[in-house]
Amino acid sequence: QPFEPEEIRAILTACESIENSDEDRVPEMRARSRALVLLLLYSGLRISDAVKLPRAALASDGRLMIRQPKTGGSVYVRLPTVAIESGWSRCISSGPGRGSSRPL
Repeated sequence: QPFEPEEIRAILTACESIENSDEDRVPEMRARSRALVLLLLYSGLRISDAVKLPRAALASDGRLMIRQPKTGGSVYVRLPTVAIESGWSRCISSGPGRGSSRPL
């Protein structure tokens, strides 16, 4: 991994520090940020690709299917439980290849 454990903890702690003038949205924003960070950390995806993932990309066995645009082939990445349980799949669209209409 490109980060030391203490750096990862600091990034995840920063997700819990997110503030917004609409206080009702703060818990959702914090959860979505944490989910995105964990997805990026364990999948190796670029941010632009992560936010476009369809929910169907996560198989029931915890593998993430990523389509390679250049070749059209698929690559499977096994995600650890912490990334799966972070709820990132709730943050993205159920439509194919469309990210959520709400920003992560």
